[in-house]
Amino acid sequence: MTPPAAAARPLRILLGAFGDPGHAFPMLALGERLVARGHAVALQTWRRWQAPAEAAGMTFLAAPEYQVWPTRERPLAPYAAAVRAAHETVPAVEAFAPDVAVADVLTVAPALAAEVCGVPVATLVPHVHPWQPPGCPPFSIGARRPRTRLGGLAWRAFDPAVRRGLELGRTQHNEARRRLGLGPLPYHHTGLSRSLTLVATLPQLEYPRRWPAWLRVVGPLLQELLVIAARDGLDLGCFRGKQRADGRPVPIDGPDTEVGRRRGHCANEVHAIDVRHERVVMVLVRG
Repeated sequence: MTPPAAAARPLRILLGAFGDPGHAFPMLALGERLVARGHAVALQTWRRWQAPAEAAGMTFLAAPEYQVWPTRERPLAPYAAAVRAAHETVPAVEAFAPDVAVADVLTVAPALAAEVCGVPVATLVPHVHPWQPPGCPPFSIGARRPRTRLGGLAWRAFDPAVRRGLELGRTQHNEARRRLGLGPLPYHHTGLSRSLTLVATLPQLEYPRRWPAWLRVVGPLLQELLVIAARDGLDLGCFRGKQRADGRPVPIDGPDTEVGRRRGHCANEVHAIDVRHERVVMVLVRG
C-alpha cells in the first residue's frame, strides 16, 4: 500500500463494487469522501449506479454483468465468471492507471485485474467481518456470542464444515488466479487483502478479538439516503406504533442483498421488536 507520507498527494483510486445496493452504497460513500479529499476516483460497478457515481464526481466504469449463481440454462460458475470479468476489466485498469484499487469483498474481478496490472489492492467489507474467532457462531447466522465455555465448545462443532467451505473457496480462487497468471495464496478468506481490509460496520456488532495489523474496523460508510430515494425510487414504508419514551429511533439492519427475499427478512426483524412501544421505519430498495 502507499506509505502514509506519500498519501498527502492526490491519488488515482479505482473502486470496484458488486452491483447490489448493500455493496454499492458503501463503495459510493467511500468514493464521495475520497473525491472530497481531492483524489481522482473511478468506480466500476453495474450501470444502474452510473448517475450517482458521476454526480459524486467519480469516473464511472461499467462492470461486466453476469448471472451471480449458475443455473442449468446458464451454467457459468462464479469463479469462471470472475476470470472472464477480470480479463475484460484489465483494459479499464490500464487506461485509468490507478495508484491503488479498493474492491468489495464479493467483487473478485477488479481486485484480480488490478493485481494483474501490478496495482496494490485493498478490500472493503460492507458488513460484519466474515472471519469469526474460535468458539463463536459461524458467519452471518446472527447468533449471540457464547457466554460459557460449554457454549463455545458447542459452536466449535461447526468448525470442520466451515473449514471445508473455506478450503473449497481457496482452491477455486487460486484456480482463477492460475488462469490469470497469478500465484496461489496460502491462506483462507482470499478475498481479504492482507495489505489493507476495511470493515465498514459498527464495532459493537463485532465479536471481541485481536485484530490483525492489516485490518481496520472503520464503521458504516453511509450515503445521503434521501438523495438516493429522490433519484432512484426507494420505497419507504412505516409500521404504526407508539414512539419510545425518550423519542429516539431503534435502528435495525437487514444485510440481505438478495432481492427476492428482502421484504420477508425486514418483516422478520420488525416483528422481533415490540411494536406496541416502538415506532419503526423500514427502507426497501426496489429491484
